[in-house]
Amino acid sequence: QRDGRGPEIALKISKSDKDGDPFFSLMLTNEVEVMRKLHSPGVVRILPMTWERKPNIYFAVALELAGHPPYYAMELLRGPSLEDHVKSVKVMPPGDSAAMGCSVARTLADVHREGFAHNDIKIDNVVFRQPLQKGAAFTPVLIDFGVTVKSKKKDFDGLSPPYAAPEKLEVVVESKPPEHVQDPTKTDIWSLGVTLYQTLTGELPYEGKNASGVLTSIRRRRLQAIRNRQNDVPRGLEELIVHQCLAENPAQRPTASLLAEELEKYAHRSGIEKVGRVR
Repeated sequence: QRDGRGPEIALKISKSDKDGDPFFSLMLTNEVEVMRKLHSPGVVRILPMTWERKPNIYFAVALELAGHPPYYAMELLRGPSLEDHVKSVKVMPPGDSAAMGCSVARTLADVHREGFAHNDIKIDNVVFRQPLQKGAAFTPVLIDFGVTVKSKKKDFDGLSPPYAAPEKLEVVVESKPPEHVQDPTKTDIWSLGVTLYQTLTGELPYEGKNASGVLTSIRRRRLQAIRNRQNDVPRGLEELIVHQCLAENPAQRPTASLLAEELEKYAHRSGIEKVGRVR
């Protein structure tokens, strides 16, 4: 806060728009509107700008910066990103991965119930609220809601090909109509499946230089079994990720709520009594 007496916060400042295209400004504006409507403990908290001396102000313009980019305030997350954590540990123990995935799936269930699809689940869009310590709270938080959409809307801005569901890639690569993606919430499940695979193996299940290359890899089913890379992963957990979350047919993927229930079982079997704890 400006008076130095309030809690520490984080500011997210938009990139500068170019050539009159307001893409980044619109993303930030969309993010603010979405986050104000979400009330899940697993979503980063947006904060009112009390220093503006007006009620319910969540969005402002940085007049002192070049280009006058928009910005907003949010809680300061003190833990690492999931991406940084995986880089540090190489692979996560199955129980920790299941516990983390369960928490994210529960958050996605909240987001989906509010009528939205996150639209950009990936390893660097999960950040821990607190530093990770043995026996301490295990609190993954979803960030980056700039490309979040209403669950019946089809939008492909900000596509991250290695995490994108095949039906989204087909629209981008083959110019299929957006209506080809019938349920955007199921694309979130695919992306979480990719993220879980990555936490357990340190690798992406499907890779390519671009959207076309990733789609080709998916169609050829070019992924290695998780247990070939980490043999202590329960067979059932591997099947849940590979054959359900990463099912090419969206109808075969579980809902976020069902996925959370299944992941919780594997966390418990690994000795994690409460999903919000690290072993």
